[in-house]
Amino acid sequence: MPRIALAVIVLIAVICAGIGLGAGSAVGDETPSAPQPSPGVPTAQQTREALESSSVQSLEQGAETDPQVAEELPHRDLGREEALELAEGVFGAELEGPGGIYDELEPTRFLSDYAAVVPDSGLPEPAGQAGAEAQSNLPPGQSVLVESTLPLRTEDAEGEEAPVDLSLESQEGSGGELQPRNPLTELAIPGRLGEGISVGGVGIELAGAAQETAPTDVEESYAFYPNVAENTDLVVAPTATGAETMTDVRSAEAPQTTTYRLSLPSGATLESGPDGSAEVVQGGRRTMLIPPPSATDAAGNKVPVDMEVEGDALKVAISPAASTEFPVMVDPNYIVESWCWSGCGAGRFGWSPSSTNASYQPVWGAQWDPAHYAGLDLTAGYPGPAYSGTHADWAYWVPRYSQDMTKYATPPTTYVAYWMAEGVLFLPFGNYSNYPVMVVGLIEPATGWAPGDWSHYGGQGEKADWGNVYLPNLSSNPMAVKGADEDLVTYEYEAQAKYRDTFVAGSTIEVVDVDAPRLEPLQAPGGWVTGASASIGYGFEDTGLGVRSAGVKRAGEASLHPGWGADFACSGTTASPCPRVVKSSETGARALSFVPSELPTGKDPLEVTVEDPLREAGHTATGKVTVKVDNTPPELSLSGPLAEREPATAQSPLPHDPVAAYSFDEGQGAVAHDSSGHGHEGTVENAQWTSGRFGESLKFAEAW
Repeated sequence: MPRIALAVIVLIAVICAGIGLGAGSAVGDETPSAPQPSPGVPTAQQTREALESSSVQSLEQGAETDPQVAEELPHRDLGREEALELAEGVFGAELEGPGGIYDELEPTRFLSDYAAVVPDSGLPEPAGQAGAEAQSNLPPGQSVLVESTLPLRTEDAEGEEAPVDLSLESQEGSGGELQPRNPLTELAIPGRLGEGISVGGVGIELAGAAQETAPTDVEESYAFYPNVAENTDLVVAPTATGAETMTDVRSAEAPQTTTYRLSLPSGATLESGPDGSAEVVQGGRRTMLIPPPSATDAAGNKVPVDMEVEGDALKVAISPAASTEFPVMVDPNYIVESWCWSGCGAGRFGWSPSSTNASYQPVWGAQWDPAHYAGLDLTAGYPGPAYSGTHADWAYWVPRYSQDMTKYATPPTTYVAYWMAEGVLFLPFGNYSNYPVMVVGLIEPATGWAPGDWSHYGGQGEKADWGNVYLPNLSSNPMAVKGADEDLVTYEYEAQAKYRDTFVAGSTIEVVDVDAPRLEPLQAPGGWVTGASASIGYGFEDTGLGVRSAGVKRAGEASLHPGWGADFACSGTTASPCPRVVKSSETGARALSFVPSELPTGKDPLEVTVEDPLREAGHTATGKVTVKVDNTPPELSLSGPLAEREPATAQSPLPHDPVAAYSFDEGQGAVAHDSSGHGHEGTVENAQWTSGRFGESLKFAEAW
């Protein structure tokens, strides 16, 4: 199902750059200077009012499931089709979630490796958590602009640049092995389960599973292996940065512990993380992160789950309660980090850090993780007190927001339609007082938070399962929503700020553009023009994503003339915003050019088409202007008292007789008459006159 949006920027902000600060640095000897509060970020009072209202939801709310299907369908002794029907019926949203936008991404064109224009029908519905079904009531659109910190294209098997594509396909001659068509990280899902899964060079084998079990390719999105243990099925799904394995534990009689044996590269080790995670380390560097797993029952409730490292094996165990409703879906996720070492994080331009007190800090990269896992981190606990109202934020604003507010005192007309925050963590480090509290949500600068935000208090405990939070624009005035915010705030006085971390590993943001460019009357160049270049006076404005380019063509032509027009050298994203207003009268303005020599002589009507970054119907505007072009050379006409003279022969030299008047163009045919009236016809090769007579430099190819 397509996302409902008119024109969207998608920012998938899996932030791939950290700073060299370990967890202990939050209570070190030096206090860093705090970023200043960011204009427009919700104030502490606005946040408090939102928390006290009924619009803010708890992150502890359950996942999106269908318990009725679980009640109606059998759970035990199922065949392949019956087991798949149960898994899809109860956990369909979660099973569709891992591929994200890459599951159906079909760009119409690329602007860079990180930006592309994509039909909005190519963006999948949010899935995997309660609240995902809530949709912004936005008008349907035609295409979207997608900007991502993860590459949207990469080299394919032939070495050509192609869209990242996680849809699965069977490999010819591989015995039914499934692979993503064009992934960022290598993944091979075996045609026989006993051959093992391969993710980024790490082999994963499910202990005790039937070796010959073959997968079902479910809509090219994930592989389904039935009955890998008693009343237990396995799902393997590609993700942008690796893979996710999920066991569907169908009944209480099924094994509650699943063991994954890993085959590691030479010299690599599997190690436990301090937060219940695991990691593959090679040469002193982490190559793969396995976050703490999560487990969800048929009612959408969390089920306690632990993961232990034993040698080269991972043991994932659930602890269902008497109230747990089966089946239970259990991951973990395998995140390959090596793809990012050569550089990533282009979406960082969209996020602004701010703080009201140096004891609360926004930091790139996880403070709590010695390997500095990339993402949006807010850390409390730097030296010094925290006062009631102290808060730190990571905020995203629609492209050109701050520039427009500074220059025009009004924001762009674009607005945020949707935010998905991925890998959301809340780490209280043993201190379970309610404050500081984490809030994530969309921003209405005039009033603070938009409806439908989420919160997590310290008293609700640790949140370490890398869950996702979906935040559609539910405002009664959607165009007022200009940003998104991750906030850590306290309403207590803390003599020494408590050590606490909140974290967002990645985000997807959609920004809607409903405006087309507008034109002032075009201005033709003064007088008649000729030659290789001339320009048209202009004034363009686009209050949405901005003015991307303007093209020129002759009126009635089907397409813009190649090389004519003006390119304003921008993409329209937060990293490269397009200007709101451009005018030819401004200093350094780009010329809106055309080539007179390619037009016929006379008054030529031209059409100018201005485009915003979406460059499609509804996002262009056209104006007309008429230019005067003179490309016809003057004719040579010589006259004087020579009309009665006989024509000279071809061998006769041209007389040097005076003439009364003359005009000619070099290279043009001419007829001259001497004082005797003889005509001389030829070609002027070099037009010069000497003392009013024909000089030697005026030669004729033929004369008589």
